[in-house]
Amino acid sequence: MLMSAAALAVIVIGVRKAPKRWMLVPLALLALFMLLSTDAHTPAEFALQYGLAFARAGAYALFCLWFARNNYLAYALAFWMMALRAPLVELFGTANPALHLQAWIITAALPLAVVWAVYPAFLRKREAGAAS
Repeated sequence: MLMSAAALAVIVIGVRKAPKRWMLVPLALLALFMLLSTDAHTPAEFALQYGLAFARAGAYALFCLWFARNNYLAYALAFWMMALRAPLVELFGTANPALHLQAWIITAALPLAVVWAVYPAFLRKREAGAAS
C-alpha cells in the first residue's frame, strides 16, 4: 500500500513539475517501473508485470482525474481500503467462522465509510437547490 501511495505521489509530482508536456509520456512509462513486482525473471513475466502496472496506473489516473480531484478525504479512503485488502483476504481465507464474521463486519464498514465521506456533498447540493 505504501509503495502504491508513493508511486502515485511521484507520478503526480512528475506531471505537475514536467517542464514540457511531451515529457509526460516517457516519464509515465518510466514511473511504471515502480509498480513492477520483483518476481519477474523472464521477458514474458516482465511484459505481464508491466502490462498489469500499466493497467493499475490507468486506474489510478482515472481515480485522480475523474473522481477524487482535490478531495483529500477520497485519497485517504482509497488508501485505507487498499490497506485493508490484504487483511480481508487473510480473514476470508481461514477456516474459522469467527474470523469470517469479523471479515464481513469490516467489509460492511467500508461502504459505510464511503457513504459518510460522500454524504456532505449531497447535503450541499440539496441546500444549494433549496436556496435558489
